[in-house]
Amino acid sequence: MKSWEIRAASQLPSLRRDLRDALRRRMPGGALDDLQLVIAELTSNAVRHGGPGPIEVYVHATTAQVLTRVRSTGRYHHHATPASDVTTLAESGRGIAIIDALADEHGHDHQHDVTTCWARLTWR
Repeated sequence: MKSWEIRAASQLPSLRRDLRDALRRRMPGGALDDLQLVIAELTSNAVRHGGPGPIEVYVHATTAQVLTRVRSTGRYHHHATPASDVTTLAESGRGIAIIDALADEHGHDHQHDVTTCWARLTWR
């Protein structure tokens, strides 16, 4: 399992690079691209909606699947904007719809004042 700690949105590009470096030999390129996008969306949501404090990103990859978890303080909901409400000019609201399209499963859990958003992706 790999883990990272994020404290600001400005760290997201380096997180994407680190993910690629850490996992490029374990995952096919398309699946890694999908994973990077899913983690960027989950982490961006944590930066935007979570409370103060670090955001922890965990990735556990096996032979044919990867599970990622993004933990942050605060209690916020992981929800999608209905596709009919999102326009091509929308500045936000498409992230969870993107995750829904790329991940086999995704969701969120709350414990005390911590939100964990997770996603599972598989490939062959």
